[in-house]
Amino acid sequence: MNAGDYELMLAQPQLSGEAVTTSLSVLKSPTELAEPRMNQAKLEYLADVTGGQFFTADSLDSLLDELSAGKVVRVETLEPQSLWNSKWLASAFVVVISAEWLLRNKMGLL
Repeated sequence: MNAGDYELMLAQPQLSGEAVTTSLSVLKSPTELAEPRMNQAKLEYLADVTGGQFFTADSLDSLLDELSAGKVVRVETLEPQSLWNSKWLASAFVVVISAEWLLRNKMGLL
């Protein structure tokens, strides 16, 4: 995106009929293109400090050899539990429905 001032507008507002807009300023970074070349010494240092490895485009062939084969992860399924046959769920359902009926009755909505 080029540097400059922009105004954004939501094409199809969902909540109201009014167009939703906001302003946005994009600034040119003075340091982004100051040194565009790869700093291999810094990248090698970061790889060493973080326990990683540094590869260049010329050494990509050795990258596959360095990757571990991985390990097999066993996925176990849990025993299904029926919620619909739960006494607690049935009791909660009866309480909620009864409370709703009582409120409607008290407010004259029945």
